[in-house]
Amino acid sequence: MALKTIKKRTPGGKTVIHRKKKMTSKHKCAICHDLLHGTPRGPRVEIRRLSKTQRRPSRPFGGQLCSKCSRKIISFKARVNSKLIEPSAVPISLRKYVNNANKFANFIRKTKEEGK
Repeated sequence: MALKTIKKRTPGGKTVIHRKKKMTSKHKCAICHDLLHGTPRGPRVEIRRLSKTQRRPSRPFGGQLCSKCSRKIISFKARVNSKLIEPSAVPISLRKYVNNANKFANFIRKTKEEGK
């Protein structure tokens, strides 16, 4: 367990060392660096105890991209598939995610079929 040491001054004038559990950093979007919603924060030990579905949102790119950026990726992928734009027209920073969107298209298709 990771502990962070903090020096505290007591009213008597002594300096005492307190040990505090380290928190995991706030999760950020890989593209726009906004904070991700739906991801818990706390000591690593507590996060690992959670189930996989509680650790991150169960949507395409959940836990990696914010909903705004993932929407953008999916729309670019749809435009490329329908040949409205060429793959080279996709911004360079988004190409990696647009190429990986194939596996998430299958995920969306499966969830729609299960809902019927």
